[in-house]
Amino acid sequence: MKTILNRRTLTPALLATGLALGLTSHASALPIIYDAQGFEPLDDYTLLNPLAGEDPDDDNEPDFQEGPWQKSLDTTANVTATIQSIALAPRLGGGLQLVQMNRTGANGRGFWGVQKTVQDMDLLDPLVVQWSMNVTDASDDPNAVGPFFGLDVNDALDNSTGFPLLAASAGLDAATGELVTFDQSLAEDRKGIFYTLGQWHDFMMVLDYVDQTFDVFVDGSLAIDDQAFIDEFAGPVKPLDFTDFAFSTFALDTSSGGQFTPTNATAYYDSVLVAVPEPSTALIAATLGPLMMLARRRRRFAS
Repeated sequence: MKTILNRRTLTPALLATGLALGLTSHASALPIIYDAQGFEPLDDYTLLNPLAGEDPDDDNEPDFQEGPWQKSLDTTANVTATIQSIALAPRLGGGLQLVQMNRTGANGRGFWGVQKTVQDMDLLDPLVVQWSMNVTDASDDPNAVGPFFGLDVNDALDNSTGFPLLAASAGLDAATGELVTFDQSLAEDRKGIFYTLGQWHDFMMVLDYVDQTFDVFVDGSLAIDDQAFIDEFAGPVKPLDFTDFAFSTFALDTSSGGQFTPTNATAYYDSVLVAVPEPSTALIAATLGPLMMLARRRRRFAS
């Protein structure tokens, strides 16, 4: 686990985590790659609009505050993401708005993200991705499984696989609250750690492109330590660049007898920030054209 903290960009819970673990705080602010600024009206987010297209690149703000948000071609019609009032899921210190992600069928997939690129991440310190998420309880039935709501980090540059490489992914099972990531075959890797559904939780993902591993902190505690990059293949085809992150949702494995995916599910997101400690040696670009629109590599059990 690499050491990376900053008092100006981390939430109080995550800052407390770092201090408790003895992590080092940098003297200056972490250079920011993207900051959604809480999806607020003054920052180019309009109430009730679809998330795709919001926060356009209008040259009136610093690059790290500009999108636009895009929707992957893999997103199905029964999954939506819209700008909604914070009143739907109030939180201490929240602003006026948030993102609501809705599913209206057991099957379906959704990915919404912003394209920024930092090349040669293996030459830099780790990448930090921070977000807040409230996943509502999708079902009280003990046989219900999923769906997944979380965040992915991708590398769509310089690989011959035909799809973006998935460096890291973490989120919650909306029926149980269990923390879920994925192994290198894209099978579910359930961590046996459960979080209360219907409440806000702060997530921080720290990606180490040298060791090809990532850590995940939830609510101020280390929950996943040195998890292997999901698409870390032998040879040169492995995630070495950052191109985009995506809020993500899809069905989980229901192959055991009697299990099923709830028909409807909802999650709320109220922040996302991506930062890297040393940008001076990185090539940072604002827009990557159609990369975000590529189909995603499918999880083994996702539909």
